[in-house]
Amino acid sequence: MIGVVDIGNTRYHCGIGKNLSIVKRLDTEEIDEVVKFFEGIDNIMVISVAEKRLMPLKRFLNRRIIRFPMDKIQRDYTGLVGEDRIAASLYVKEKGLYPCIVVDAGSAITIDIINGEGLFSGGAILPGIKHYLSLLREQENLKNIRVEPEPLENHGKNTEECIRHGLYIYIKGIMDYVDSLKIKRVIVTGGDAHLFMKKGWMYDRDIVLRGGLVAVDLFP
Repeated sequence: MIGVVDIGNTRYHCGIGKNLSIVKRLDTEEIDEVVKFFEGIDNIMVISVAEKRLMPLKRFLNRRIIRFPMDKIQRDYTGLVGEDRIAASLYVKEKGLYPCIVVDAGSAITIDIINGEGLFSGGAILPGIKHYLSLLREQENLKNIRVEPEPLENHGKNTEECIRHGLYIYIKGIMDYVDSLKIKRVIVTGGDAHLFMKKGWMYDRDIVLRGGLVAVDLFP
């Protein structure tokens, strides 16, 4: 058994893995819950996009920390890229699921392409749903509006409905873009994944964590 933690911008996504499967999972913002979750686990693979949130976790865990090996998948991409994006892409690559698009609908929405040769080819980064709605609330006349993140297909008849319809257009635009790439296999993950599902697309809550397990298994 090995631990794996995906440190996002807002939450710790934790898993305990066996044979490349996640057998236990926790999503939390609290370090003490993470420490309790990993009791009895000696080795923990860390996938991090938030280094400031990693440092206090390392102090409390006091376990062997294995950093995700960022160089284990070839890229048609320059510059820095989030470890979570590479972890998901590594899983796709090693499982032979490419060509593939991974849509991660978390604090940010990332759209990543793993091409027909198994290369990480980048894609797009957009504001996540909560950030999208918070940007609207920065407007003076909308600052007191509280809208549930549920899209509305029909055009709005009041301010709240108009915002929800705008959210529908935002999500539909993202999904239409993914369709335009003409890649049949699409895997959706992240906390808002349910808003981006359509017929033929696959949901995989654990794809980033399983990418960490693949890295441990292939490159100990």
